[in-house]
Amino acid sequence: MTHGIVWRTSRTALIVCGIGVACVALLRAWSEPSHWTIRHRLGFSVVVDGEVKSASSVLELFFHGGGWKPNPKNGARRYSDLNGGVAPILDLGSRGMLAAAMFTNGDEAVRRKRAYGLSCKNGSDYLHFWAVFGLYPSDLVKLRELRRELPEKYYPSFIWIPNGASFRDAQQICWEEIPKMISGVTFQSAWIELAPDAPLITLLPISAPWLDELRKNQVQGIQTASHKYKINRLHQLETQILLDDPRYDVGESLKP
Repeated sequence: MTHGIVWRTSRTALIVCGIGVACVALLRAWSEPSHWTIRHRLGFSVVVDGEVKSASSVLELFFHGGGWKPNPKNGARRYSDLNGGVAPILDLGSRGMLAAAMFTNGDEAVRRKRAYGLSCKNGSDYLHFWAVFGLYPSDLVKLRELRRELPEKYYPSFIWIPNGASFRDAQQICWEEIPKMISGVTFQSAWIELAPDAPLITLLPISAPWLDELRKNQVQGIQTASHKYKINRLHQLETQILLDDPRYDVGESLKP
């Protein structure tokens, strides 16, 4: 009889202890921040006639975990938004301009792979680049410096604008296509690094007729559907809406 009482008492104590530990863990989880802001630099390098040329830009992500931590192994599509930034873009002179897109047009990536027998993977995007750090956002905000080379799985898609061309003639290509499309240019690498104190811009700091034309056409983003690939300015290149800019007419953005 005594042994039964001792066993029941021990079991009750274990249950109470377990509940207590669970409550402490729950309170700790709810007391931790459920949102984080990460600013990082995205960069890429190509070889042009034997000379290495690089470009980089800063992107800012806002993570909202709703009490849960986004998983770096799977990206954070459900838990993150792009606060601002621009795509890294490289001026290749007579060869045009090459940008690493912030976001990939998946339909165009699949179409090109089927049409040209490409082996490259569909390009990654700002929702997944950060996963290469291998840390949760709650851990990344505690760091000032961290750099990682992007493996092929996380290479961005690239947007090539031929010299003198309209934005309508731009092409979204993968790294494998660069030497095929642009004579004398080969892809070398892509990388990402934390940049918590770097300035954040939302418009590309370049002057080009095709870009001015694109901004006039997409003041608020793409307004008309098209079966032919067209740059999505606010998803792929820059993040600022231009409604209050007198240089751009909203009516222009309604034209295909």
